[in-house]
Amino acid sequence: MYPSARFTVCIALILFAVPALKSPAWAAPPPDVISFQGRLIDSSGSPVNTDVSMVFTLYDAESGGTAVWTESRPVVAVNSGLYQVHLGEGTPLDPADFAQALWLGVSVNGDPEMTPRYRLAPGAYALRAASATTADSATTAGSAASFSGSLSGDVTGTQGATVVSKLQGLTLAIGTPAAGHVLKWNGSAWAPAADADTTYGAGDGLSLSGTTFSASYAGSGGDLGSALSLARSDHVHDGRYYTEAEIDTALAGKVSKAGDTMTGALSITAPGDALLVTHNVVAGGSLAVAGSGAFTGTVSGADPTAANHFVTMNYADANYIRSGTFVTSTTAVLDFPQVSNNDTSDLEMDVPNVQPGDSVALGIPASVMPQGVFVIAFVSGVGKVKVRYGVIGIGGGYNPSPATFRVTVFRYQ
Repeated sequence: MYPSARFTVCIALILFAVPALKSPAWAAPPPDVISFQGRLIDSSGSPVNTDVSMVFTLYDAESGGTAVWTESRPVVAVNSGLYQVHLGEGTPLDPADFAQALWLGVSVNGDPEMTPRYRLAPGAYALRAASATTADSATTAGSAASFSGSLSGDVTGTQGATVVSKLQGLTLAIGTPAAGHVLKWNGSAWAPAADADTTYGAGDGLSLSGTTFSASYAGSGGDLGSALSLARSDHVHDGRYYTEAEIDTALAGKVSKAGDTMTGALSITAPGDALLVTHNVVAGGSLAVAGSGAFTGTVSGADPTAANHFVTMNYADANYIRSGTFVTSTTAVLDFPQVSNNDTSDLEMDVPNVQPGDSVALGIPASVMPQGVFVIAFVSGVGKVKVRYGVIGIGGGYNPSPATFRVTVFRYQ
């Protein structure tokens, strides 16, 4: 037990924001705490030398009353009976509470609060200065309901008659602006004047309607385009479009025009209709076709009995294929075995819709046609075409590699 009769305290105030005093520019904001020192003795009158727990409470009356603030300290060091705490470090103090008289109560290690309570000295009320009702003068104030005296700087006069006489330290002329006026610097003062920089003109490629500019286009639609966006003058053209002169330069000697002569081979690699011939090949010339694909239309002037001439299925300008009907065309990979000299080997292909008596045109890969080899094909039954591979004049015979053969079947009435 720590009896109240032997309880002595000393209270002191440390670093609060007092408006009448100006802290150096380098000083940190003052802490809103109260430094409290006291002395504890035990029941025998000996100074306490051990840690204790303490509770500090502020009341609005010397006894009874209402507690306006309390703070618990689980561990307070006591040496030779003396201890010191900073009230408000754990539970913040409210400056508004210091507008009235306050008393401090102290209890130790859960014992009843010591009596009498200690009335705070006037120094503690410096906390209230952060919200003064009246001040003769203030270096800084967040707000003020009223003030007296004169202002200085860009704004002069008193509270009831303030005048903005300067703008950033430069003289502001007195005058009444007219409609459309702006504040302009005339060389000696800021003064209202007309905004004279509102007349615009549209240059080349632009049009102006009121205050809105727009681009002038030569037209729209088709080759002229329809986009409303503008391109940058330095954008890259490669891979997008070329001028006619650039095309003529790039294709010179490579692609012929009317009246010109094409030299060299034309290699076309493209899906779909890779090459569409819409005009007759000049008499005496030739059209060489290599690889897979198909031609549409008619090649006139071709002779199916002449070497290297090309005839389409629909050719009808001569009497070579008359009243014939195309039945089907298909391919198959055929792998013939070793064929002895003066012997043949037969392989059969499944070809739907063919009948005995139909005519068969056979497409033979050049890779299986060395000198001394012949190949024929004929309908061997309904839906069947037999391909016969023969060897004549090759002493050791021949073993062709697997290859793709095409059979095209026609039917004549």
